[in-house]
Amino acid sequence: MIHQPASSFYEAQTGEFVLEAEELLKLRETLTRVYVQRTGNPLWVVSEDMERDVFMSATEAQAHGIVDLVSVENTGDFAHSKKALLVQFGRTWVSKTRCRRFKSYRA
Repeated sequence: MIHQPASSFYEAQTGEFVLEAEELLKLRETLTRVYVQRTGNPLWVVSEDMERDVFMSATEAQAHGIVDLVSVENTGDFAHSKKALLVQFGRTWVSKTRCRRFKSYRA
């Protein structure tokens, strides 16, 4: 699902409310730029998609450009599969590429 950033507004002073609204607008602009860059879709398409809830299947999301890969094969034991695209790093599952980059930063 694609959706614009949201906040649950609470009882606050006007100044705090304005600051939070400004932060949400900045976040929306940043997310929109990232989606445009990653998907290759025009700004107006991404903006319209973020304006309303857009639910997609995995293959639709891949065609839209917001998903890189869709797994179609059930390998059984995911954690030990040679075909697994993710590896466990601590208690978190991350992509093999990201794990390699993280290890090189730590070295």
